[in-house]
Amino acid sequence: MYSATKHAVKALTEGMWGELAAKGSPIKIGAISPGSVQTEWLAKAFNDVAKAKQRYAETKALQADDIADVVCFLLSTPAHVQINDITLRPIGAKS
Repeated sequence: MYSATKHAVKALTEGMWGELAAKGSPIKIGAISPGSVQTEWLAKAFNDVAKAKQRYAETKALQADDIADVVCFLLSTPAHVQINDITLRPIGAKS
């Protein structure tokens, strides 16, 4: 289900972009697709804080600030620049 919902969000984003572009709208639409981000999600999913900390220690994860930096980058582009999709992953990530 997780992969399907990520694909659905991407398809929705592209559809919205196409509709707005067809109307000549200046509104920008972009998707940010991050890989593993260190959050409290793993601890809640496993119901085990120690296991989550171990998992993050084993694999480098993105930080919330990394995602915030990408958002700021998208918002700082000139009015004539449209970035539709950004995928970011930690260096060495397998997926």
